[in-house]
Amino acid sequence: MSTLDMRNGSLFKKTILFTIPVFVGGFIQNFFNAADMIVVGNFAGSKYLAAVGATGSLCSTLINFFIGLSVGCGVTASHYFGSDNDEDLSKVINMSFCSAIVIGIFLAVIGNIFAEPLLKLIKTPYDILPYSVKYLKIFFMGMPANMVFNFMYSVSRSVGDTKRPMIYIVLAGIINVLLNLVFVIGLKMNVAGVAVATIISQYASATAITYSFAKEHYPLKLDLGNFKVEYNIIKKIFVVGLPAGVQSTIIGITNTIIQSAVNVFGSQAVAGYSAGSNIGSFVYVALNSVYHTSITMTAQNYGNKNISRIKKGLFISLGVVSTMGIIICSLGVIFKVPLLKLYTSDIKSIEAGIVYYNIVIRTYLLCGIMEVMTGCLRGLSKSLEAMYITLTGMAGIRILWNFLVLPLNNTLSNVFVAYPITWIITIMIFSVRLYIVIGKLEKTR
Repeated sequence: MSTLDMRNGSLFKKTILFTIPVFVGGFIQNFFNAADMIVVGNFAGSKYLAAVGATGSLCSTLINFFIGLSVGCGVTASHYFGSDNDEDLSKVINMSFCSAIVIGIFLAVIGNIFAEPLLKLIKTPYDILPYSVKYLKIFFMGMPANMVFNFMYSVSRSVGDTKRPMIYIVLAGIINVLLNLVFVIGLKMNVAGVAVATIISQYASATAITYSFAKEHYPLKLDLGNFKVEYNIIKKIFVVGLPAGVQSTIIGITNTIIQSAVNVFGSQAVAGYSAGSNIGSFVYVALNSVYHTSITMTAQNYGNKNISRIKKGLFISLGVVSTMGIIICSLGVIFKVPLLKLYTSDIKSIEAGIVYYNIVIRTYLLCGIMEVMTGCLRGLSKSLEAMYITLTGMAGIRILWNFLVLPLNNTLSNVFVAYPITWIITIMIFSVRLYIVIGKLEKTR
């Protein structure tokens, strides 16, 4: 495994070297996910596009808690890597894999049992409900593979290996697209075809990353023959991962509330929102790649007790994410209409997507800045504080906006404006807290 040591050398160079594979992998993964939406929207119809899109926020809500735990695995592994603690690093790798399997099976069961009542709870339009239920039940059968890949990918990032997971993402994506064409266009399976193609590709990527860890040398080798439950390791993972998971889940709930608010405007609005947010996810993964860099850089140097390097790395990460945000958001806004037309030709759906674009995509840079700050605080083992700040600035304000402000003027524009407002508030709180935390660490060196 090719590791990237963020404790020494040029921070700017290593920030770029770390970020690029994460960005490329995330972009390609999103490209192939978008292919799902494009294929079903163009070859099955906007109704099926809306059916798949309506499950997005609900899927995120159900799985993001456990994805947050994977962040805990990564940060814990980074701390041990930074302090050259090979024994505990090896234990984290084994614990991460076994935890992922158990969690994945649990989610597969829960997703299938509660798919329909949950979709009804968020007011999924009845004309697309049966298709959304079918998609969601099949999708959750891929959760064991989804969890294994995400947990082991988090560990890979923690030691600076972002290139090999990128390759696995590309291969899985190619499988996904090819199977989409076969199942949706060839076999006319609409939403079921998209879901089956997705889970097959997930099992392919999970198998590849598991094999790569199994072939590694100590301490990076996955060695289940020596596995045993290590409660001190579990505690460290949960200290970081549990708040991250709770935060992701509650943010997911607020996004589900937003999805519910959009659902009121009908399936065409849902289709437009689904297309717009799917394109927006490309912007997010680009900015979020710097978030992962910020976590690893901070955690490795925190393990090495190099506070000045953490501070420098934070400013470099903020500069990188701001530059990326300006470029990508500008391109997205310029080409919004042709991009939306890739998903659907329905005029009303495109109009709804443009509303989303004009408010959310234009201001996505703010989300990137907020994510980098979150990553830095989390890498400093202040995950609980990061959770409190995010829940206050984002979840709390979004819920208040949806139930107190939106009823006064219920339009799509007012639904979406909650995004930039909450990003700004959260950035302000993070700025103050990071200034205090880093200042205290510098004084206690």
